[in-house]
Amino acid sequence: MSSPGQDSDVLVSQVDLFATIAEITGRELPDWRAGAVGGEDSFSLLEAWRGGTGPVRPLFHNDHKEAGDGAAMAMRLDDPTVDGKTWEGRWKLHFDAALNRFGQTGAVELYELVTDPMETENRIADPELGPLVKHLIEEARRQRRSGGVRSGGVTEGPRVAWKWVDRGEGRDLRESTAARETAAVTFTAEPGITLSLAAERDGDAVPELFHLNPRGLGVDGGRFGQVDGGEALLMNFDRDVYIESIAIVAGQGVCGGFVRVGRRSPLAIYCIDADNDEKEQHGLMSDLGVLPAGEILRLDSSPHFGTEAPGRWRLERIAVRVLE
Repeated sequence: MSSPGQDSDVLVSQVDLFATIAEITGRELPDWRAGAVGGEDSFSLLEAWRGGTGPVRPLFHNDHKEAGDGAAMAMRLDDPTVDGKTWEGRWKLHFDAALNRFGQTGAVELYELVTDPMETENRIADPELGPLVKHLIEEARRQRRSGGVRSGGVTEGPRVAWKWVDRGEGRDLRESTAARETAAVTFTAEPGITLSLAAERDGDAVPELFHLNPRGLGVDGGRFGQVDGGEALLMNFDRDVYIESIAIVAGQGVCGGFVRVGRRSPLAIYCIDADNDEKEQHGLMSDLGVLPAGEILRLDSSPHFGTEAPGRWRLERIAVRVLE
């Protein structure tokens, strides 16, 4: 005697096993608002396993080798609702490399996988799909900045970004106020939040000035004025924040080093397209979680585990969400 199985078209991912097993065992997922990490983009599939529906959320697919413009990404979202209207279908939107490199959304292709599973009809230019395309682009941008899908709701808080590069004018920024300050500087922005920035070299405070140019912020005193040779940037805020994203540019430098958020374990810094373009390397790090007021966010060029090559790069910008 055999029992036939059931078919399901619920969109799932391996990362969903984290939340699924947690629900089966009666365990709570880590509370990202309290600074815990783990399962930020995991949803329980238990209801789907029981023959019901599954979670509605986007899934992202990477393609680092086949895309002609370097690293590329696609996002799939099934039956999205836009302004009260449900767009039935399995929609897959492809982006160029700017989404990975800069967090910018350059959409290039759109397919509906129910009627076109082989992705032969690009519908991104269909005028009637304009509201859908706009919604998918906005969702991809929100997810790229916030990292985890479950923590995406944090983007409702005030967003503050500090940028130490001007790509449009390409001017030399070394004469700015920050460049004339000493190794400890502060930047205040609305809504009343202050970022304090300092630098270290081999564990000691750096007496030299910060170095700014059109690529970003580094530490003066080295050959290129980048963050290298055991140097580190140390930041803290006077309010609790969610670290939305940190952008670094290696340029003709070297990807490497680590980032440490508060007391948590360090995470390796890497450039997503280092193997595609040696001269234009970028790293946009997201999904970094909560940093309580006064705790240190450390960007360090030293080897992550002490064995890799050290990094040599500049800090382009950092964006946070103020937690109320």
